[in-house]
Amino acid sequence: MATIRERNHPVVENILKVMEAKGISIDELSRRSGIHTEDLYRLLKNKKIIRPYEIAVLSMALKTDVDALFEQTDE
Repeated sequence: MATIRERNHPVVENILKVMEAKGISIDELSRRSGIHTEDLYRLLKNKKIIRPYEIAVLSMALKTDVDALFEQTDE
């Protein structure tokens, strides 16, 4: 059975990278996306499986393409 981290990969990692690159905090992303801060924190810490709707909303809030959130990196 896959772990939450495995199920969320690479989306959560890419969200965190975009947030860092754009200087967006969890509080700011919560405000922009309408996702409660605690839920967003749990998503970003891989304590909760991210849902398709949340991916779409976060993509819009980050002003990034949904496909970019699914890109694999060689790290």
